[in-house]
Amino acid sequence: MSESAAAAPDSALQPIERVRAVEKEWETALARLQASAKAELERLRAEVGAAIDAARTEAERARAALLEKSRAESEAEAKRLLAEGRERAAKFAGKSADELGALKERLLSAVLVGFRPGSP
Repeated sequence: MSESAAAAPDSALQPIERVRAVEKEWETALARLQASAKAELERLRAEVGAAIDAARTEAERARAALLEKSRAESEAEAKRLLAEGRERAAKFAGKSADELGALKERLLSAVLVGFRPGSP
């Protein structure tokens, strides 16, 4: 009877030991999955960071190009306006005071026509 009593506790512990072994396997698998997920998250963060940096660089390049284009267009427009102003000034250079007064009156009449009573 002592032999069967001694064998009984070993057989009673086997299910518990199997449960512990399965728990250990699951804990190991879970730890592997957590490590894998952490590594993947770090990789994705690095990838997103690189994409953001590339987008910033491209945006800065595009901004600089647009700024340069706008600067060139503004300079061309300023040169055109200066040339037009010089040309018009040259037309008035030889005019007498009376001729300039008449031109002034015509110009003011054309501009102020919309401000006269009864005008549309």
